[in-house]
Amino acid sequence: MTCSSRSNALLESYGAEICVDYKKPEDEQIAELISKTEGKLYRVFDATSNGINFAKKLLAKIEGGPKYFTSTDDWTVLGSGFENVTVDRISLGPVGNPNSVKLNNQISSYIPLIVKLIEEGKVRVSEYEVAGRGFEDVGKAWQYQKSGKAGSKKVLVQL
Repeated sequence: MTCSSRSNALLESYGAEICVDYKKPEDEQIAELISKTEGKLYRVFDATSNGINFAKKLLAKIEGGPKYFTSTDDWTVLGSGFENVTVDRISLGPVGNPNSVKLNNQISSYIPLIVKLIEEGKVRVSEYEVAGRGFEDVGKAWQYQKSGKAGSKKVLVQL
């Protein structure tokens, strides 16, 4: 599992056997994952929708198989590199789409419950930093996150 170094202990307490700091350079992450799994890492799940290239590089270094890759990114053309990998793309579909009124209303109905859980201390909000305002700042915030200047904080854009 890749996560921030700050989250390692928590995720290990939930049962993660291996945690690698995603803020390290990709080559270091891949080497560490291969080392810690003794090269027997055959399943990769990308929950962030931006891990396709990382998964391609990682799975290319794994010998044997079979290999599996699942991603919440169902729009990017995979290109070469996944020929010997079983790929499953998860379509999040209309989540957040302004035309999906019914679904967005259902999701919105959970907000009071989430707020209550946060207020009761049953769910904690990660530390974050607002790195921009409006859609025009999304790219700038993404570059800021990738630079590591935010440390372990989540980087947000206020829309």
